[in-house]
Amino acid sequence: ELEPLFVVQQTGTWEPVMNLLPDFCPVVFNPANQIIHPAVYWGLFRNYTGKPLGGPAEPNEWLYRDMPEVSGQVLAVLDEELQALKDAYYQATGAAGCKAVIPLADRLRLQYGDQISDFSTMAKMVGTNKAYSLAKTPLLRTPEGVAPDPNHRVVTDDIGWGLCTLVSIAERLEMEGVPTPTSMMRMLIEWHQKLMGKEFLVNGRLCGCDCTELVLLRPEEPLELVAKPPPA
Repeated sequence: ELEPLFVVQQTGTWEPVMNLLPDFCPVVFNPANQIIHPAVYWGLFRNYTGKPLGGPAEPNEWLYRDMPEVSGQVLAVLDEELQALKDAYYQATGAAGCKAVIPLADRLRLQYGDQISDFSTMAKMVGTNKAYSLAKTPLLRTPEGVAPDPNHRVVTDDIGWGLCTLVSIAERLEMEGVPTPTSMMRMLIEWHQKLMGKEFLVNGRLCGCDCTELVLLRPEEPLELVAKPPPA
């Protein structure tokens, strides 16, 4: 255990308590923003074709509230792919940190508990989470309506530094004869890269000209690099 930077004292307990994990796998495979944001943002702007959305087509001003069921279904598939990728990585490397990565629904229950009012579906768990309720939808407003914001971190960070990194691990595992499903991850990368005007995926593979901007697991790099960086 590590001493926290700050302490909240409650009747004889010291919080928070931080546990030292064996490697970076719980960070790399964390079922959080890197899968939640792509699913949520796609769901809000899935009908966007380049023209601003107005009137009844205008998306919710709140990023998570009343999350559509279709977005929740996409998120559930993303989490399935993430968990399968983590399991495949563990089988290939034995990285102990993978054991700390739990499914998204379990993490939401554990982390937020009574802040969630409806646990019936993935969309309801996210959409009724009080901890998420004040986040506004990143957008660009015009006289004709609203458009997605391609430069907001919800788009740039969680695609370029989230899903693309995960897919690069999947492609590296595939080189070792361990294929894992990433169809939903790739679909969302392709949808978001069009918004950003970037080229990450080409014909379904991470070989686009803008991949040089990202931190990916390259074909020549060892799988173990995901869990632990090389010594300085």
